[in-house]
Amino acid sequence: MGWTSIPAIGVAAVALACAEQRIYPMARTAWRSTWRSSKAGSPRLMRRCLPPIAALLCLVSTGYAQDEADSTAAAEGIALSAHAFSRALERGDADGMAAQYVDDAVLVPPGGRMIAGRDSIRAFWTPRNPDFRTLAHSLTTDRLELVGDVAVEVGTWRQEGQLSGQEPRQSAGRYLVVWRRQPDGAWKMQFDSWTAPFPED
Repeated sequence: MGWTSIPAIGVAAVALACAEQRIYPMARTAWRSTWRSSKAGSPRLMRRCLPPIAALLCLVSTGYAQDEADSTAAAEGIALSAHAFSRALERGDADGMAAQYVDDAVLVPPGGRMIAGRDSIRAFWTPRNPDFRTLAHSLTTDRLELVGDVAVEVGTWRQEGQLSGQEPRQSAGRYLVVWRRQPDGAWKMQFDSWTAPFPED
């Protein structure tokens, strides 16, 4: 099939769909210019410009695929760090939890008190009640936005805990975390904030 046999409406649909993405302004501009020329009675110019426009779209699509791959890799890396944090919380391992933060990280727990620095964060997570155990903990991503080496995550935390001599109780709430990719590719928390547990039904 030659380029001249491709229906113009099909190429227009591709170009307009690409134009909805911020990374496609060049393709959009090229298509508009070519379309005006065709309407002005220059079908030869239309046929000559279609291949370069298509090539540009292919290049941009490749970049978009790379962005998608990077987003997938980031989501997987963040999930690994979140999993490590939850397992450390279940063990009562403050060092393990603190290891998932950058050195100058900031916590904002329910109530609004700000806790800055990894040492202060380690002290915050150090278990204080020997009669309480965290039986299970999980972090579930609801939305994740990636910009370069920074990711913003909104999710739901869930926990099952037990006081000595009592039945286990479950609780859940929301969290907002800003992650930063490290030179080794690992993701660590820069800012961490979460809500108090949802009211019980």
